[in-house]
Amino acid sequence: MLHRKITEHWIWNDPIKLKWWLDILLFVNHEDKKVNIGVKLIECKRGQSVMSLQNWAKRWNVSKSAARNFLELLQKDKMINIENISISTRITVCSYDDYQQSAHTSKTDGKRMENGWKTDEDPNNNDNNDNNNINIYADEKLTNKEDEFKKSIEPYVTKYGRDMCNEFCLYWTEPNKTKTKLRFELQKTWDVGRRLVTWAKNNQKYTKPVSATQKVSETIYKEF
Repeated sequence: MLHRKITEHWIWNDPIKLKWWLDILLFVNHEDKKVNIGVKLIECKRGQSVMSLQNWAKRWNVSKSAARNFLELLQKDKMINIENISISTRITVCSYDDYQQSAHTSKTDGKRMENGWKTDEDPNNNDNNDNNNINIYADEKLTNKEDEFKKSIEPYVTKYGRDMCNEFCLYWTEPNKTKTKLRFELQKTWDVGRRLVTWAKNNQKYTKPVSATQKVSETIYKEF
């Protein structure tokens, strides 16, 4: 349940950041847990999440630096706390309980909306958090595979351009539903050079000219 005071919060005016903030509220634990990363058990309490910046970036389909800048912005406004641990990052939502109160709570609106607005707990959040914690280590493995894939493309950046190589990478590193393999691993045969040749031909065939207005709009949308 969103409170009307959400419209008075600075994040309301940025739909992208608003979506990411809601994603964080829905993603963090609803109860204390321990998360296994590699051979280490990491404490992850109520209102916290343990996930690498790389995975936050992948979740939001942005660069690692963009994800870091957003999280640091939230920390500066005392909406979250960030803690670097081992090979991951622990995020703590400040005043987490204020977002989980009943809609008929006796607290005043001002107290309930201390950080902008209040949400009721997602009824599916228990299952979602359990699945997220189980899959964190699997996500780390996929991240390593993705990094290796990116390195295999680097020799072709000069020839095909960084934008096309990024699109190629995003497409072929999409994980399957079980998050055990990336798309390129599901192919019977794979040769990155030959795949790029085909990708470049199709790109030239189907790409339409982009107007100056569209380019400006896209730039504004991506910058933050």
